Amino acid sequence: MRQKGQSSVEYLFVVALALMIIVPGSMIFYSYSNNSKDALVHSQVFKVGNTLVDTALKLYSIGDGSWETIELSLPEQIDSIYVYNTTAYSELVVTYGKGALSDGVFFSEVQLCNETSCNCTTGCVIELYEGINNVRVLSEEGKVYIRVVG
Repeated sequence: MRQKGQSSVEYLFVVALALMIIVPGSMIFYSYSNNSKDALVHSQVFKVGNTLVDTALKLYSIGDGSWETIELSLPEQIDSIYVYNTTAYSELVVTYGKGALSDGVFFSEVQLCNETSCNCTTGCVIELYEGINNVRVLSEEGKVYIRVVG
């Protein structure tokens, strides 16, 4: 009779030890995967911003009438994309995140415009959405227009 009780207690100790290993390991994995997802979104946002600004500079250098259609993949956490123009430079601002929003700011020596306006001192929206976006970057009259295609 005493043997059955001892084996039950040993079984409970084995189960408790296994849970002491599995539960903290699961918590660490969950935390790591959330941090990895945030880092992935951050890198996608900066890839999109740098691609737009680099393409605008390249097409401005080539001259008026030059254009290129690029394919951009935006994560679901994108909130908005704006262009701000000053006399010296333009800013492309990508707002992203869940809950607390962050801004990715990209400076361009070339005046950037959205589809309809270059008067972007208070901000012009560029209508890009999560997923795959085809964007035509077009150089005209010393300015570079960013237009969504399709």
